[in-house]
Order: sequence, then C-alpha cells, then structure tokens
Amino acid sequence: MQTLLDIVNDYAETIDCIFIQEHWLIDAVLNRLDNFIDGYHCFSTAAYYSNNLGGFPVGRPSGGLAILVNNELLHLTTIIGSSD
Repeated sequence: MQTLLDIVNDYAETIDCIFIQEHWLIDAVLNRLDNFIDGYHCFSTAAYYSNNLGGFPVGRPSGGLAILVNNELLHLTTIIGSSD
C-alpha cells in the first residue's frame, strides 16, 4: 500500500498542487506540513488553535486544510482570501 508521500515522490514531476482536508493538526504542529514533501510550499489552516483548547481537545477532532504548491509554481500563486 502506497502512502501519500510515496505517490508524490513517484509523480513529483507532474503534480502541481496537493489539497489535504481534515488533517486534524493544531496550530502548534502545522510546521510539520511545511517539511512534509521536498519541493512544495504549504499554505494551511489548523483544525484547532492551541490558545482556544484550554487543555486537551475533547471529542472527535475535525477540520484543517492544507494546500501544497510545487515550488516551481510559487511565482504564479496568490492568496486571495484567508480566515480562521
């Protein structure tokens, strides 16, 4: 069974953008996505914000969005809106 990282490494020449939803990461560990795949820049939002947790999250986590853009296309990339 291939992981996302295996697939991207196999097809890195042809993949421009990778969209990841429901990653369940809190803001304190979003930097893990920045270094997830070499050659891609990550734009992301957290599923939870550590300053709003008041301790440990309760219940089933949900949310989080990440867009990884091939570094060769960053000069064509513009963020037109973002909110948390």
